[in-house]
Amino acid sequence: MVNKREAERKKLAKQKAMEKRRGYKSTKSDEESVDTKAELEKKIQDVGTMQKSELLQHATITGHRTSQYLAKDIKIEQFSMIIEGKEYIKDTTLELNMGRRYGMIGLNGSGKSTILQALAARMVDIPDYVDIWLLHEEYPPSEQTALEA
Repeated sequence: MVNKREAERKKLAKQKAMEKRRGYKSTKSDEESVDTKAELEKKIQDVGTMQKSELLQHATITGHRTSQYLAKDIKIEQFSMIIEGKEYIKDTTLELNMGRRYGMIGLNGSGKSTILQALAARMVDIPDYVDIWLLHEEYPPSEQTALEA
């Protein structure tokens, strides 16, 4: 128990030093910023059991899978997403390849998170054998690389 607390203190000290070097401060309190692996896993949800968000209740998402059902790579053609009359994506081909991790970059409010939530909620035809994980919160800064996490 003492070793765990000492490790948490060292981790927090490293984080504060890194924040000072980078010129920003974490918005979380000291106790909240120290996440254990178990706490992080609680934040990450297996999207197969994820419920639709309030926004996705008003979404119209279309597209059809053109890849074989047991294929390792998934291809969805004519993928479109309209929410409350606003068209986010129109007739796009979406390809998801085995072994890859995906994220999205774009302007605020452009629908990045909503698209990922729709895929995670399996609102398009994505086979059950495909694992989808969605992180809802920002992960606190650390010395650990993304591949080590």
